[in-house]
Amino acid sequence: MDEGRRTVLGRGDSAVAPANMNHYASTTQGATVQISARGPFQITYVNPADDPRL
Repeated sequence: MDEGRRTVLGRGDSAVAPANMNHYASTTQGATVQISARGPFQITYVNPADDPRL
């Protein structure tokens, strides 16, 4: 994670992140995250051990 590029979001906020780059999220209080995308969508984990599908 690049702490210098972090954006703090509040309830109901949204952010746009370009395709083909690493995306991440973290929370200190828990959260529900909704991901919306156009076209093909695929999640590739940087650390395969983090993939809950395996």
